[in-house]
Amino acid sequence: MGVSDNVSHRGIVEKVGCDFIVVKVKDDDCNCDGCTITALCTGRSVEGPLLTVGCRRAADRFKAGDRVRLTASSGSTLFSSFWLFIVPLVILVSIVFYGASEDWGIWSVIAGVGTMLVYDAVLFAFRRQLASRVRWDVTVE
Repeated sequence: MGVSDNVSHRGIVEKVGCDFIVVKVKDDDCNCDGCTITALCTGRSVEGPLLTVGCRRAADRFKAGDRVRLTASSGSTLFSSFWLFIVPLVILVSIVFYGASEDWGIWSVIAGVGTMLVYDAVLFAFRRQLASRVRWDVTVE
């Protein structure tokens, strides 16, 4: 099994709306723990992860029960990695180094960790808006 640039899931369409579908991702095909965009997935259920995917004319193209493959582009993965890893790292390192240069001592680390908690809360509050920026390509299998 090779490494892919794209995040890909197989699943079954649960619900179809005008401009969206809800897909139940099959557990045997899902490795959400190692996924860079797992924080931006829009929901979970007892049976498995649920993804809400926006797509034009969904009602014309899909019906409940269709088996589909969802593929997120490398651009979406990069977008997610930027907000989930790069921005927090830059903020944390900047605050700790600034605090060290100002001789804050241990308070520079505490300020960095506190800022990360605030950043995580803001990211959590805007998770739906960020998730809507992830673009999925949906193909019927």
